[in-house]
Amino acid sequence: MNRFHSILFMMILSMADSVLASGSNSVAATSLESGYFDITNLSNDWGYSFSYSTRDSIDGVYLYVESGWDGPCCTSPYYTRFSIGKNLNSKKHDNIWVLTDFSGIDSLNMELKKGNPLSLDKFTKLEFDSSHAQYLLHANNRAGDIKVKRDFLDSVKAYNTDSLEYLSEQAYKEYLAYLDYLDSLPEIYFSDYFLYKRENVVTALCGVTHSVCNYKIGCFYQNNGSFVFDSLPEPRKMARTIGCPDGVGSSVQSVIRKSKKNNGVDKLYKINGTSAFKGSSNIVIQNRQSKLQLKGF
Repeated sequence: MNRFHSILFMMILSMADSVLASGSNSVAATSLESGYFDITNLSNDWGYSFSYSTRDSIDGVYLYVESGWDGPCCTSPYYTRFSIGKNLNSKKHDNIWVLTDFSGIDSLNMELKKGNPLSLDKFTKLEFDSSHAQYLLHANNRAGDIKVKRDFLDSVKAYNTDSLEYLSEQAYKEYLAYLDYLDSLPEIYFSDYFLYKRENVVTALCGVTHSVCNYKIGCFYQNNGSFVFDSLPEPRKMARTIGCPDGVGSSVQSVIRKSKKNNGVDKLYKINGTSAFKGSSNIVIQNRQSKLQLKGF
């Protein structure tokens, strides 16, 4: 098979995945940069999604990703935001729930792997009306509209306003050990999850993880309206890693370096005390105060 036929074959498979995602028991995983997206029409297209549209053209519940600069391009912080909304003029009977309590998430995942239906005990149903047609689930520069409870982070909060230089050696070691524990946790602890259902036609269980300039999303679909899924999707593993648009990645790094200089960021530590690398949980020492930076955020 020559190179042309190989590329053509891969394109056919990609389009087939996109078609399957809208109806049958299937999987979709991609990266969302900016625009409005139909949950039931996400594509497996090597990391890029072309199934976006305008708000008015989406019928029912939609995903919205916004990204840009807080000020002048390339000299101000770059932001990304992920929202869930609904076209209130839609006649579709569809609903969506967000996982808001991560306690026992391992058990939740294990029950799915055993073939049991997804329990909604720890999910919150989003209610849409004229005063709240869209909910912010995640943003890298502001708090979201949906309160998500992650108990495993609670013991870190006590350190966020304390300077590390005043910690005893033992307390500092305990702090690093706990951050090391956080870094060892699987992706399901740090992704956001939602369940979508349209009448008794299709259900989708999706996971979303923030990247530098986009959001990775992975979804499992059922075409019989059931809540039986293989497991909690892990978008970082499912979606191919892609680079940022021209100018964003390098500019973000330059902004970070400039921010360190201007805001007193002395050093970026990996959890074991060595220099940090992208994708891990790190301690940022800023103005002599420690702040937890979760992996992927």
